[in-house]
Amino acid sequence: MEPLRFCTKGMVGCFMSHRRIWQKVVDDDLPAVVVLEDDVRLVDNFKARLGELMSNLPEDWEVCLLGAIGCVNPVKEPSYMKFYSFSRRQDGIASWREPDQECRGSLSRVVLFNAMGCSAGAPIKDKVKLEALQNMQARFPLRRPALPGDILVSGNLPCDVVGQLAGHCKGWLYLNETSDEHYFPAAIRAEGCELEVIPFKPSKDLPTSVVEELVSCIARLPRPLMIQCTSANRAAIAMLAWMAKMRGYTPGCIDLLVADLQIDTVRAEAKAWLQSRLPSLGQRDGSPLIQRSPEVRQFFDSVSSTLTYLIACPATKQAVLIDPVLEHKDRDLKAITELGLHLKYVLNTHCHADHVTSGGAIRKECPHVQTIISKSSGAQADIHVQHGDKVAFGDLSLEVRATPGHTDGCVTYVLVTQTATFVFTGDTLLIRGCGRTDFQQGNSFTLHDSVHSQIFTLPDDALVCPGHDYKDRGISTVLEEKMFNPRLTKSPEDFAKLMEDLNLPNPKQIDIAVPANMACGVQFDPSENLPI
Repeated sequence: MEPLRFCTKGMVGCFMSHRRIWQKVVDDDLPAVVVLEDDVRLVDNFKARLGELMSNLPEDWEVCLLGAIGCVNPVKEPSYMKFYSFSRRQDGIASWREPDQECRGSLSRVVLFNAMGCSAGAPIKDKVKLEALQNMQARFPLRRPALPGDILVSGNLPCDVVGQLAGHCKGWLYLNETSDEHYFPAAIRAEGCELEVIPFKPSKDLPTSVVEELVSCIARLPRPLMIQCTSANRAAIAMLAWMAKMRGYTPGCIDLLVADLQIDTVRAEAKAWLQSRLPSLGQRDGSPLIQRSPEVRQFFDSVSSTLTYLIACPATKQAVLIDPVLEHKDRDLKAITELGLHLKYVLNTHCHADHVTSGGAIRKECPHVQTIISKSSGAQADIHVQHGDKVAFGDLSLEVRATPGHTDGCVTYVLVTQTATFVFTGDTLLIRGCGRTDFQQGNSFTLHDSVHSQIFTLPDDALVCPGHDYKDRGISTVLEEKMFNPRLTKSPEDFAKLMEDLNLPNPKQIDIAVPANMACGVQFDPSENLPI
């Protein structure tokens, strides 16, 4: 039977991820399970932590733990694995044994748990002491951030440690001069590691071309990749600069990542330098959200902190607007005209309570444009959509996913382009947060389930495009929110308690916005005679 695979991509050692996956295994009543950890340094840790969960398994379950030792593909190259089989309890104590051969036999269903989320490098030499590797981060300025999961950053290291790490990595980027006494190219190349050198020192006068070369090099080098400088400060900044380029991060996103990833080697002045090179919300209005996928552009309303999205099909020039704000109608239409686009739809993710949609005003000015909102919202529109529908424009389409909880009518729109997946979440999922659940048919348990079943099941690298942000953060990923969202990583019960205790004031425009948005611009122009 084809193995069922789970992957947490970088949640190495995260006990909560083990517990969630294990709970699914138990809920599905699988007769057997194999746990795969492709960083052998963590095998002993996994054995201890998973042991307490496994001690409650039925007697007839067969369990194995696989520890891959730095192989290119742990699943296909078992010769570089260590295998452990979970023995039945003896005197109430869970124990492990290491069989002599590969785990084969009567496993009728297999679960592979991949904790690292990236391919490993060349096999680690047998002479390398696993104990030394396990303590390496404590002894040296070496970090492996959970994201992206396949990049390590380090400062100066002894030559023998460089050789050990080069055996695990496939790429190595050195950020100091080649004359530096801590540059050991022979030790790196001896392990077959691809080496590049780009002297990099953040400064106000640093040419953009140097940063572009750096980012391009990081994108090009094979993984796992080591980025090395003197103290792991510049190495971490280089990694974050590459991530910002790939994902369209704003300055506030960098603050989040440094904190969430616990990159303690980053210095404040270096972080400020990187942030100064990134556009804040509102500064990139009308520009592509990420360069590799020009279909999506983001706009910002500083009054309500609303994020509006313009999506266009490059081939046909047909376009849609998601969650536009009335006060910015002229700005949005001007951008559409300047880009030579043909606006087909104005979509709302839900009936907003903090701003009035410009859908009615746009429809009045451009009669060919149709408004769209979910059927469950109860609001009026030209077109009502529901879960599973597709909104097509040109060669693109938006998948509609029902995500109630903030309101009954909340939906999330999913766009898949040739280069990226975008998730327009409205107020359902925000960056490290979510919409409130204390009015407009809000329900905390429903919202928690909506996010976990409809958004967190999307690809980990899908780009989360929220409806609001209040701290200069314009974009996230599904994996980031699964790992770091302080609300939605809680249990449903704890999440509901947290939401109940927020005691938030009502939005300032709620008495104006809700009635106007319930009409969605069909019955009247929401800029005139707004009911209160």
